Amino acid sequence: MMSWGNAATDVAGGRGPGEWLRRQRQARAWSRPEMARQLIKAAKARDDASMPGIDNICRWERGTVGLTERYKLYYCVAFGISADEFGVGQSERTRYLPAFSPGELAVLDLVTGIVGLWRDFRREMTISRNAGGGDGIAGIEVAAHDRSS
Repeated sequence: MMSWGNAATDVAGGRGPGEWLRRQRQARAWSRPEMARQLIKAAKARDDASMPGIDNICRWERGTVGLTERYKLYYCVAFGISADEFGVGQSERTRYLPAFSPGELAVLDLVTGIVGLWRDFRREMTISRNAGGGDGIAGIEVAAHDRSS
């Protein structure tokens, strides 16, 4: 069984698992926030309340922190692959070929982040309105202040 610790060359082609994870995420045009949402969805499907953050995904992709078996499984679920396919090089697995240039992927990351912020804003507006706050913007500012205290 392969160890997913801080191994630099466990993945085909001499690249670390972090680079493989990043390439798989980008091949699907997913931002890091979207990758986190997909991992959380996979965890919830198995009654796991794990909440990986973007910082975890960044560290896993950089290879500064090893990936646990639990999150390896969640990545497999999110990517729709078997555990045997995890870490297989692009040349060995051509099902997900990148369709975007690095610049296009950067723009997609930015747009996805903005959409996520918009959804958060809309959710806060709805919560504020449902709580009886007349002014939605003022309610959000109060709610944000209450959470930071």
